[in-house]
Amino acid sequence: MEPTEKSLKVVSLVAGPSKIAGAVSRLAELEDGSARVETWSPSARAWLEGGAFVSEFFEAPPARPEFMRSLGIPEEDIPSE
Repeated sequence: MEPTEKSLKVVSLVAGPSKIAGAVSRLAELEDGSARVETWSPSARAWLEGGAFVSEFFEAPPARPEFMRSLGIPEEDIPSE
């Protein structure tokens, strides 16, 4: 699933951040009440829509804060340890 950028604001996380296929993905609730899968893009330095399937969150391990920092994910998006 190829990531794309969207503009609705994330209000909470439903699942994740999780390490899926060597990347960090999360299932985010949006301001309009819908949800979407987002995957961090180090090159875009942004969360992009897609990159994983909802079903992958059931078995994926949590993304470790050190790994998330190494990808350039902002501190406010990294869960406290």
